[in-house]
Amino acid sequence: MTKNYSFIKFSSSLVMALAFTLTSVNTKAQSIPNGDFESWTTTNWIDPTYFQTSNDQQKNQITTINATRTTDAFHGTYAIKLSCVQVGPDTIGAYVVDGNPGGNGAPSGGIPISQAPTGISLHYKFSCTSADTGACIVWFKVHDSLLAVYLFKLDSTSTYTLFNGTFTPALSMTPDTVVFALASSTRIVNNGGGIPGSVLIADSVNFLGLSSQPAQLNGDFENWLPDSNVMPNQWETSMPYARTTDAASGNYALELMTMGPNQHNNNTQSGYADDGMNVQIGPHRDSTIGGYPYSQINDSIVFDYKYTNTAITDSAQINITFKKSSSIVNGRNWKLGPAAAYTHMSLPFTLGSAPDSVLVQLESSSISVFDTAQGFYVTPDSCIGADFKIDHLHFGSYPLGVKQITEPKGVTVYPNPSNGRFTVELNGKSNGIAMVEVYNVLGEKVYGLEKSQLSFFNPQFNLDLTAQPAGIYFVKTYSGNSVTVTKVIKQ
Repeated sequence: MTKNYSFIKFSSSLVMALAFTLTSVNTKAQSIPNGDFESWTTTNWIDPTYFQTSNDQQKNQITTINATRTTDAFHGTYAIKLSCVQVGPDTIGAYVVDGNPGGNGAPSGGIPISQAPTGISLHYKFSCTSADTGACIVWFKVHDSLLAVYLFKLDSTSTYTLFNGTFTPALSMTPDTVVFALASSTRIVNNGGGIPGSVLIADSVNFLGLSSQPAQLNGDFENWLPDSNVMPNQWETSMPYARTTDAASGNYALELMTMGPNQHNNNTQSGYADDGMNVQIGPHRDSTIGGYPYSQINDSIVFDYKYTNTAITDSAQINITFKKSSSIVNGRNWKLGPAAAYTHMSLPFTLGSAPDSVLVQLESSSISVFDTAQGFYVTPDSCIGADFKIDHLHFGSYPLGVKQITEPKGVTVYPNPSNGRFTVELNGKSNGIAMVEVYNVLGEKVYGLEKSQLSFFNPQFNLDLTAQPAGIYFVKTYSGNSVTVTKVIKQ
């Protein structure tokens, strides 16, 4: 299973090791990790003003910060430090750029320039553990059309060294926009991850042959702005996505959006998320690998969703890939139409044989067209504005898509079994519980109590399942970021 990206990647996708072991009372769980999207991690960093960095690219995948501000400056207070970092079997290369090279045509973004420079200079240090060079790349545009591009390699040096690069051949006319980039490894320019340990420190960037530097160059890297990202734990995401409080249950849901070109992205991009691991296998092309244990043959995928589309034929989509011994053995795909309010879905499936692992993939737009100019599939502009919100995603065989399943410490449900009338007793006041839900074995919510329905002073309350058929149910209580699940039986 592959997916095609419509934006350039300087670095290969990071392969993240995912190991999920979930347990509950008398049940071995095979649930979708963090399927309630209640667990998120926030990462903060700073970027030089007018630039984006590899830190921003990592919004799609992880929280490794490899483009940093350093006081090891040649001039002034700060310089920029770009480091190739190995995480697991992959390498994350670092870059800084004031636009987006994108595709095979002219890059997007950039800063205004009104003169024709003859070259570029900078002071730098570069260290590496094996044969490698740093990279300096400059693109010039006129009316959004590419005029010229220049690539310079920066050799190893342990002390600040002046580099002067001449633009050869010279610019044939005066540009109106320039896109400037530095990378911690030349391999990054060709969609590689670089070599671990390659580190580029740069300062005092200037264009040669000009009476004054472009106003937005910030070549001394003295000006910086804060940036941050919040990611759903145990999910890999591709922008644009967001954590939304418009949730079907709990505090949060995942929102995937389809947005048009901007300074960081040359093409329309649909929001994407998967709970596997991505490895880049070619330009604009990733393969999703890994997954987590799963062995059911008859099951259903259950969730609540909202969806708004702009193209009448567009839809959100859920794709499930089943594997056995790391090979794909089966798969299912569902397209989801518009839904103005949260809609509960339970989609059954039957497999021919038992898999050993599963991947779940979500996307805000299902339409893609082949762009002959760029050589890969892109999301058409007609899809811009599609919005997909999803919550409480789980398999019916084990309906509790939560961050952590625990023994029911602090919660007692009795009598168990019962005729459907249970007492839920909390060790402490019920104001510590944000919500109580009950699910059947198909993953359907059959009962729910919001915090406003729970007594502040009474540490116990009654649960009435007499209207439900006999069988097994799961009582799920939310408290802060933790979830407690108790298995109960109605006779």
